[in-house]
Amino acid sequence: MFRSHTQDVNFGVRKLVDIAIKTISPAVNDPTTCLNCIDQIGEIAKELAIREFPSTDSRTLEAKKIQVNEFNFEEFIDFCFDQIFQWGKEDPTVVKRIIRAISAILPLVVNPFNLKILIQEVEEMDLLEIYNLSQYKKGKLKISKEKLITVEKELSRFRQKAKLQIKGWS
Repeated sequence: MFRSHTQDVNFGVRKLVDIAIKTISPAVNDPTTCLNCIDQIGEIAKELAIREFPSTDSRTLEAKKIQVNEFNFEEFIDFCFDQIFQWGKEDPTVVKRIIRAISAILPLVVNPFNLKILIQEVEEMDLLEIYNLSQYKKGKLKISKEKLITVEKELSRFRQKAKLQIKGWS
């Protein structure tokens, strides 16, 4: 039996993540394809953000003593974005697109725990450490100050959106 992306969402996402990572490698250097992959992964994550974990099918099978190995929301979000970030963290365009994809998920989340996961995903990127101006001044980053500022703005927009979502639940 072969895996298919229609029957196994994780398989389809894994393929997108792999493509994204390969396209930002110096050998391929195709950031547009990487950005398209991030957008597609974001759309899939938006669909899963409104679903319940574990799924109804999974709970039904577990009631029948059939073990199902299903990702929870936290594992899925990590699976979607962690590796792309690790390989693309020095490219502000990739980082901004990841933050933007996660930001688009925020308004759809109805579970406070899942909101916490999304916020944590962005905060764990430790962008201030990667993109701090002292690194820039030391010449360790080969990107312009303007690009650094765009990452900071995207991060600020994300945080504002997250705060609004939290206030909406209070």
